[in-house]
Amino acid sequence: DFNSAVTADVTLTAKWEEIIKIYYTVEYNLDGGEFDCDFFTEFEENNPFILPVPVKEGYTFLGWYEGDLLIESLENKNYSLTAKWEIITYTITYYDGENELTELNQTFTVEDTVVFATYKKTGYIFIGWYTTSTFEESSRVGDSATFSTNIILYAKFEEAIEGPTTVIFDYNGGVTQALYTEYGT
Repeated sequence: DFNSAVTADVTLTAKWEEIIKIYYTVEYNLDGGEFDCDFFTEFEENNPFILPVPVKEGYTFLGWYEGDLLIESLENKNYSLTAKWEIITYTITYYDGENELTELNQTFTVEDTVVFATYKKTGYIFIGWYTTSTFEESSRVGDSATFSTNIILYAKFEEAIEGPTTVIFDYNGGVTQALYTEYGT
């Protein structure tokens, strides 16, 4: 009894009770995504952690689900979670100089192979689409590609030669002929 003053030597004996820690596991099905951060796969009872956010190119992460149930916080139980994703729709915006070619604009997703629009301009030859309005060769795109971002493309043209043009084919020892056609048509 420690409510009274201690007037003589006292021997105290500690009494211990084992505390059993309980842990719960978390399994992740990333459905094509990946973690770009550290993540935990278990937590101690009454001490859950914040669920990590995975990434997947071209998709928005909607959350962790157990079946159809969105899991926003962990309770004292084991989990098998599946990442749910929503595909992002991107836009290609086409320009001829400073004029937007709204009739050519396209939408696409990361799962699409984009085939770029064709564009004709009277009196000009279409050279190609470029990602810069200064037409650096490194910014030229091919006829199709896969992207995961919005894109702005600029049309590059060269003025067509007016009138008939002579094209001579050399058949390397064969017969040489002259053909007449209009360049740029």
